[in-house]
Amino acid sequence: MKAVSWYWLIAAIFVGTFLALWLQQIALKHANPAVAQTLIATSPLFILIIYAVRGEQISRRSVVGTLCALLGISLFFL
Repeated sequence: MKAVSWYWLIAAIFVGTFLALWLQQIALKHANPAVAQTLIATSPLFILIIYAVRGEQISRRSVVGTLCALLGISLFFL
């Protein structure tokens, strides 16, 4: 692996784990926990949107999984 690739990998690990979890905790502290957790749980939907914007192919399995996740989230509001 090239040195530049290692820098990108380390940055992605930092942003994807430490920074994301830290921001989730801040959201849960300062916002209504139900709203914050609902937004956190909708991440599969946002990932599909990013895939579509980038022009990547979205599989049927991804769509079904996202719909299942959204259905599960909607159970909180019944």
